[in-house]
Amino acid sequence: APLLLARVAQAIRQKQGEWLEAKQTPASFVLSTGDNLYGDATDDAFKQLEREMLDVVQLPFVLVLGNHDVAPSKYVWHTGRHGERGGRWICPGPAFRLADHLAAADTALVDITVINTNKLNGPIRRAPPGPAPAFYKSKDHGWWKEQKQSLERMLTARQDRWQIVVGHHPCEYVPLSTKEHGLPVVKWFTTTFMRGGMKSKQKRSGLAHILRRSADLYLCGHQHLFAAMKLRPSSSRRTAETRCAFVIV
Repeated sequence: APLLLARVAQAIRQKQGEWLEAKQTPASFVLSTGDNLYGDATDDAFKQLEREMLDVVQLPFVLVLGNHDVAPSKYVWHTGRHGERGGRWICPGPAFRLADHLAAADTALVDITVINTNKLNGPIRRAPPGPAPAFYKSKDHGWWKEQKQSLERMLTARQDRWQIVVGHHPCEYVPLSTKEHGLPVVKWFTTTFMRGGMKSKQKRSGLAHILRRSADLYLCGHQHLFAAMKLRPSSSRRTAETRCAFVIV
């Protein structure tokens, strides 16, 4: 909605000004965790976004794809504009490494990796919404396993840097609420596929397990709430799987 976009843009610009006035490090880019487009994928929708957001906040915008963004027309709406606005619109595909698309100074201390978590959307169970050659080459359901394996290799290769992973769906649910999108119990369903089936749980090879032990922060959206969480060791959770912090925005 225009009013909401305008409010968010003004809040970002105000915070950026406060940081600069206090001689603190300002933001280098804006990151969306997905569900960027609820309406039709039209040029008018992009022009509205330009007026309300991109023209107000003069920073690169990094867009993660949510479940509302991966229908064919919406996927093209996002990725077809990659590199526009003087390189400020960053959405090259479903999964990518941010360092490949931002100046090295912007990610000097961390590796930020964007992944595709849209596994539950009907056709995407059988094929990914688009290519991400650094993460998977399969054009069928094998993309999910390949992405997990690629992500683990990337995370473990650079343990001298902070490892931040960004996706759309959460893999840890918020214990204070039983609802998601106003519906009870649904939140357990959406976190389950991130952990995998019984075999993945036994082998600790689900996407959630990889994040728990190899990332420092997993940032996501989808649930329309804000939460910051850290796991504790338990009888069913190894200490090594409590490394990652989880933030839902």
